[in-house]
Amino acid sequence: MKNKPWYRMWPEMIRQVAGACPRVFVLEYFWSVVNGLALAATPIVLEQIFRIILESETERFPFAALAGWMLALLAVYLTSEASAGLSEYYGEVYSDISAKALFGNVNKKAGRLAAIEYEKPELLNRLEKAYPGAFRVRDVVHVIMDILTAYLPYFILYGIYLYHAHPVLPPMLVLIFLPILGSQLLKGKLYARVEDKTAVLRRQKQ
Repeated sequence: MKNKPWYRMWPEMIRQVAGACPRVFVLEYFWSVVNGLALAATPIVLEQIFRIILESETERFPFAALAGWMLALLAVYLTSEASAGLSEYYGEVYSDISAKALFGNVNKKAGRLAAIEYEKPELLNRLEKAYPGAFRVRDVVHVIMDILTAYLPYFILYGIYLYHAHPVLPPMLVLIFLPILGSQLLKGKLYARVEDKTAVLRRQKQ
């Protein structure tokens, strides 16, 4: 039986990972969205500050406007740092929660097998891959959710800003994003191949 491609499995993977503790899962990626928006807002606010400085006359320097944008920049920086820290914190907490739940699912399925089944090398090889695979499910879901909650809001907001500056600029963001996505997909395929080859050897060594 051939393995399903990742894009057909990831809805079920997200369901299993998110189901371990939905409240913490939502909190982690809520702060991820906030962080993505704050990162995108930073260069926009900086551009306004530089514009005021460069275009203002010395005799009538708009200190009030500059102070307002400086406060906005401070707020954006604080939001970015706080949201990044909170997202990282909840991510670390949820890594343990999801690992416990996913390992528990593997143990439950293994516990329902007849004892004679454990004499089969094919089953032992599958179990050898199941435990690291359960741990990697969280990593795969984290990459997908990071793309949807951090990178996507960042590129949308910053893309709108660049479009108003010049319509040719937003496609440049896509050209930057595609290699990142491609590298993640390639890494996943290479890891799967290596795991298939090493699982048997690892079980025999143990």
